[in-house]
Amino acid sequence: MNLSAIILGILLMIVGILFTLVTLGFGLICSWPLILIGFILFILGILSPGRYSYKQPLSNEPRVGETKRICPNCGKTMPLDAKYCTHCGHVNKYN
Repeated sequence: MNLSAIILGILLMIVGILFTLVTLGFGLICSWPLILIGFILFILGILSPGRYSYKQPLSNEPRVGETKRICPNCGKTMPLDAKYCTHCGHVNKYN
């Protein structure tokens, strides 16, 4: 969710609607693109993923200094040198 796009979209729609009301409806000819752009920004702001969304690691390879690994089958931790997961018995393909 992109909060700045949502706020900008709402502000553009409000300005377009207020301009239409102030000109007694005649301003709609000029302000409809402003309302449309504001609506599009609002929708894009809601649909866009957040900056801090979780990113899946590319592999299960151990990093330097790690002492445990995550089982790709059950998600539990297991020692780096284990041939099988201690929780589900899944084969560790990196050993």
